[in-house]
Amino acid sequence: MSQTEPKATVLVVGPLPPPHHGVSLCTKLIVEYAGFADLRVLHHDTSDHRSLSTVDRIDAANILLGVGDLLTFLYLLVAERIDLIYLPLCQTRLGILRDAAFLLPARMLRKRVVLHMHGARFRAVYDTSGPLVRWLSRASLRGSAAIIVLGESLRSLFSGIVAPERIHVLPNGIEDWPAGASLPSERSLQSPTRVLYFGALTRAKGLIDALEAAAIVSKRCGPSVRFVFAGGFRYESDRVEAQSIVATRHLEDTVCFKGVLTGREKAEAFAEADLFLFLSHDEGQPLVLLEAMAAGLPIVATRVGAVPETVRHGESGLVVPPRDPSAAADALCRLVQDRRLQTSMSRRGRDLFLQCYTAGTFLDRLVRIWKSALSSTLREPCPAHPKRRPRLV
Repeated sequence: MSQTEPKATVLVVGPLPPPHHGVSLCTKLIVEYAGFADLRVLHHDTSDHRSLSTVDRIDAANILLGVGDLLTFLYLLVAERIDLIYLPLCQTRLGILRDAAFLLPARMLRKRVVLHMHGARFRAVYDTSGPLVRWLSRASLRGSAAIIVLGESLRSLFSGIVAPERIHVLPNGIEDWPAGASLPSERSLQSPTRVLYFGALTRAKGLIDALEAAAIVSKRCGPSVRFVFAGGFRYESDRVEAQSIVATRHLEDTVCFKGVLTGREKAEAFAEADLFLFLSHDEGQPLVLLEAMAAGLPIVATRVGAVPETVRHGESGLVVPPRDPSAAADALCRLVQDRRLQTSMSRRGRDLFLQCYTAGTFLDRLVRIWKSALSSTLREPCPAHPKRRPRLV
């Protein structure tokens, strides 16, 4: 690019934390490195700093936020020279409608668009939605220059909707732990073994399965294993059920709830742990697994979304079926009883993080997708209309 030629402008649409979740953290990472790779990056902040419990609700606040976000977006399309739009996709019915409100005007104005799917539930929502939602989704997605998914196994989310060559696999990336953090080569194996669960304390994220697994491990291994749960309860029903399991299974000396941890407290929780437990029922590629790998923690995780592509079974962790506390307990006991395996998985996980999942690697790959989209044609052949799958009851 010559010095007189203006930089291509990318409009990044997305929220910033809080709350902290995959989309807001990814947007934050991109915005913090705005201006990289000879591109001019503008940010349209769609943040809703209320709790995650407000997501996908129809209320006055959400309607006002949505209308304001759309009007600002339309203004930017007219007032700025936008060469490329980067937008994280939603995977709820209301979210699909929201995306269509952004994408259809962009398509009418023939703007190049790169879309980013951070989860794995889009196809299930699409297939069980009514004709209007499916039509809007197809109409808005087909004009995209590229759609990003988090793993090879997630390409099928858009099968029959978007041409296969427009689908790109881009694993997540995060900043490394700060200098001075405990690394696997420096961490001595300790007794009792400390297992860390970090995330939202909900049934869908595997909270109840993790507590049931803790009860099984406690019976087998006795006081040699302790479980630390870090995160907030999203629903009161989950809190009540969790407390009931702790009481009825006599886990008061085995399980500790630390609440929401951020910053230094979060880093310390990872540094003090030996193993990481992740038993979510439905995921794309959660950032917390990359944090565990960066911290050198062997992982026991469920076989959902792109998790098996991230946690390599037998190398950096053990992958188990979802909703199976007994299988999770077996994996944990295997690691607790085999310290040599713990050490090898710790080092292998750290190596994989440095090779594949750093912020720099992620941003380099993202920029390549953006530049490819900027040089691509906007005309796309329509794939065959997907056959409607039976509605789930």
